[in-house]
Amino acid sequence: MSGPTPASAPAASPLPPAAPSAPTDSPAVAPAVPVDAPTPLNDSSTPDASSVAPISPAVTATPAVPVSPAVTAAPAVPVSPAVTSTPAAPVSPAAGRDGAGVAGARLPQVRASSSGPAPTRITRPADALAELIAGNRRFVSGRPEHGHDVSAAATASGGQLPHAVVVGCIDSRVPLEAIFDQTFGSICVIRSGGHVVDRAVLGSVGFAVSALKVPLIMVLGHVRCGAVDATVSALRTGSRPDGDVGYLVDEIAPAVRGVGLDDPDVTAKAMRAHVARTVRRLRDVTGVPELVAAGSVSIAGAVYDLDTGWVDLLT
Repeated sequence: MSGPTPASAPAASPLPPAAPSAPTDSPAVAPAVPVDAPTPLNDSSTPDASSVAPISPAVTATPAVPVSPAVTAAPAVPVSPAVTSTPAAPVSPAAGRDGAGVAGARLPQVRASSSGPAPTRITRPADALAELIAGNRRFVSGRPEHGHDVSAAATASGGQLPHAVVVGCIDSRVPLEAIFDQTFGSICVIRSGGHVVDRAVLGSVGFAVSALKVPLIMVLGHVRCGAVDATVSALRTGSRPDGDVGYLVDEIAPAVRGVGLDDPDVTAKAMRAHVARTVRRLRDVTGVPELVAAGSVSIAGAVYDLDTGWVDLLT
């Protein structure tokens, strides 16, 4: 019995060196090893601390719930000052001229100079038309200059210098400021179903020309216009819509009849004819004939392509 006893003593002696090897690899693990599991460390199936070393750091890394500082750092709501500092300047004018926000918070006020130099007035009709054409090219190419930022609205709030009045359709797919890439204060916009003209439209054009001194009047139609299509359908069936919608049909009908209901492309051609007819009608706005004759105002007709975004001038 005494013979086997010394034999088992050397078998236990390799185990003590196993404990030092763990601290050698990772000093931080030393406290975790005795606390976690001396029993697993004595398992003969795991060689020394080689398998324990990887496990210990993992255990240490996970409980190293310095994740909680990370969480604390994020909520260290300096996020809110960051948000305030950037949008705060532009947002203030929209919220109120006195610098008070919607919730009553006081924000820095935006000055007109914050969005760049003040716009200059375009006085020549050819220059105004060139600006609209250039803006449409920027829009189509995906490189617009004006994103309708609130700071631009603040810049224009002190006064306006529009260079064109654009008469267009109410179609929601034809936002005039966007397709011409124009900023606040640069164009006056008048919209009605099928760009139909009534006294309110005529008066608005007259005001833009006489009071705001715009050098360009543009009438913009668009392909697949619902008002023109409804007029073609009403004339073919002999069923005129009731009420005020019938007024739109009555105003567009002359252009449709001029093309002819038998024409296979009557809707597209009638739309262009309706644009040309509207241009002629706007020439009779009070004061406009004299300005056109003097070369200080020009009237142009154009068509917007819903599919491509291009605006084509009518000759």
